[in-house]
This record gives sequence, C-alpha cells and structure tokens, in this order.
Amino acid sequence: ELQAGAKLMTKDYFNCFSCHQQGDKKPEGPESGWAPDLALAHARLNPDWMLKWIANPPSLQPGTKMPSFYPGGPDDILGGNQDAQIRALRDYIFWFGTHPGQTLPGQEAALPAKVSNAAPAPVKVSKKRL
Repeated sequence: ELQAGAKLMTKDYFNCFSCHQQGDKKPEGPESGWAPDLALAHARLNPDWMLKWIANPPSLQPGTKMPSFYPGGPDDILGGNQDAQIRALRDYIFWFGTHPGQTLPGQEAALPAKVSNAAPAPVKVSKKRL
C-alpha cells in the first residue's frame, strides 16, 4: 500500500508535489501557490481527518485550492478501490514524514549498489499506529 500511495502522488497520477512542499523540496512556481508541507502532516493532522480530506477537500473547506480526485481515482492502482487508494495516500504521507530520506520497503533491491565500506544506517521503525 505504501508503494501505491507513492505512485498516486507522482506526476503520472495526482502530482501532489507540484503544489505541496516535501521537507526541503519546494514546489515550482511562486510561494503564494504552495500548499502545506506534507512531511509535517504526521505531526499536525489527525489520520481519520486526513481520510476525509483526501476523499473530498471542498466538503471540509469550501473554496480550497486542493482539488478533489474522488470519485474517479485511477483503475490501475489497488484495483480501482477508492477507499484503499485514499488510505494508501494517507499512510504514505505519514510514512515519508516519519522516515525522511529513506527508501520505501521493498525498493532497496531495485536500487544500484553503492560502493562503500561504511555499515548501513539503522532503519528507524515507527511504533505510531495509523
């Protein structure tokens, strides 16, 4: 599900980082058009509220610039199950905020090997329940 959430946030799908900050990575365009830093969402937002927000932002804040992607999420992610997609988005946003700079689990094998004599950095495991 984390990989599905990450994929939904890409330019090929919802392009979330065209507006949202991601830690030190700033979106293109004028600062007045930037949306909140999603790397801080885990510390600022209630997980249940995030599900409602992702599902229908204008219902919670009329006039918001945040587009509504549901109903109508992509059919090729999580079998087109919109509730599962919304949970995957929320869970990925919370994951990358608590694992800055880390690669998603399962993607390490796909990365090219680095030449290094250093021991691998320990992986921090969050006990926070989503």
